[in-house]
Amino acid sequence: MRWVAPVGALCVAAVPAVIVYASGPAVRSAFPDVLGPGSGPLFFLTLIYVLWLPATVVGLIWALDRLGVHYAGRRKDRRPSRRASRRRRAGLRYLEAQERARKEATGGRPGRRARGGGTTGAHGRDAPEPPTGGDV
Repeated sequence: MRWVAPVGALCVAAVPAVIVYASGPAVRSAFPDVLGPGSGPLFFLTLIYVLWLPATVVGLIWALDRLGVHYAGRRKDRRPSRRASRRRRAGLRYLEAQERARKEATGGRPGRRARGGGTTGAHGRDAPEPPTGGDV
């Protein structure tokens, strides 16, 4: 039922154009051509629509309100309080200090990596190849 009001508003918005263009060429020629040949009805419609469309929108809002459809803009997330911001910054500083201390403890070197690109076992030796089911 909610879709009836917008469709009705579109129909109501088209009423002035339908009246002007359905009235026939005799009535359309009665409008003065202010902007050039054939522009009389368009100029008239422009003046009418300046008032007609806002009134149609107000009517649509009223109808949707009566139907119980209330428009509400998207709520923005609230900014964190000063206390929460301070705690977050303190936590990040703490993590940075831990990372700095860890780097200083290892002498600024990155972790050791195995040479040769092979897989290493639990004691740093090359892991045995997994058995294949080919030869028995």
